[in-house]
Amino acid sequence: MTAVTLPWLNPKEPDRAREGRRKVTDPLLVHTRLRGAINRTTWNIKAWTPALAGAVVIPPLPKK
Repeated sequence: MTAVTLPWLNPKEPDRAREGRRKVTDPLLVHTRLRGAINRTTWNIKAWTPALAGAVVIPPLPKK
């Protein structure tokens, strides 16, 4: 797994600059070939939606 550090907005300090925000490091469950975070649109279109359709959780995807 690959660890990624993200800055999160602290609700108690909403006006704090990005550099001053609390940082959280967590492992990515899945990542790109370059060990980066996967774009959410790419994940939804290329992986998640076809998996749900294959498991018959959603209707089959239209043929292209």
